[in-house]
Amino acid sequence: MKKIPLFLATCFAMAAHAAPVEVCVMLPKADAEALLGKLVNVTSIKPQGSLLGECTYEGAKASLSVAARPAQEYDATIGAAADKVQPPAPVPGLAGKAMSTKYGLLYQPAGKPYFLQVIGRKGDTADMALAIEGAKKLRQ
Repeated sequence: MKKIPLFLATCFAMAAHAAPVEVCVMLPKADAEALLGKLVNVTSIKPQGSLLGECTYEGAKASLSVAARPAQEYDATIGAAADKVQPPAPVPGLAGKAMSTKYGLLYQPAGKPYFLQVIGRKGDTADMALAIEGAKKLRQ
């Protein structure tokens, strides 16, 4: 029987103790439609591994995806997003820590046991401004 590497065992242990997050209730329909146009689909992904919950809002003009992960993974995810072409950059205006990264907006709301990965898209193009505006409208 193979042993699980300590790093993976730690990640599984952290995920096992993290509470699921009801992500789809964080963005009221009126706010979603103001950002994205008339909603055509809302898709929820249940918690699995270190994913605490995810919701994708698809509107007539754009889409917004919001995924919750344990707060303990925030710094490591920022480190993994380090890129010479698009280095992580601070995003002001949100209550907590927020960084623009190649993985989208990584936002750690103040006092919450999770962080959010927020990805805005217009068609096939990532839109950081949309991700930031979406994060500002989230109810935690």
